[in-house]
Amino acid sequence: EIDISSDAVVSDARQYSALLRGADALTRAIGALSSGVSLDLCCIDIEDAMQCLGELEGREVGEDIVSEIFSKFCVGK
Repeated sequence: EIDISSDAVVSDARQYSALLRGADALTRAIGALSSGVSLDLCCIDIEDAMQCLGELEGREVGEDIVSEIFSKFCVGK
């Protein structure tokens, strides 16, 4: 059962992919920090994670994503 008021819902494969890529980027950042990698290098992975979150909320949208979204809609004549 899914409770919409408290459970996260992923509505399509694009969102799921962004979540997975974001989680991977955060895992890399945490691993790098734990290994003593400098903070400025760890920020690269953190920025990747932030971009993935931006894709989820619509702030970061690349041309490939726009093309995919509009390929699913019939634009009127």
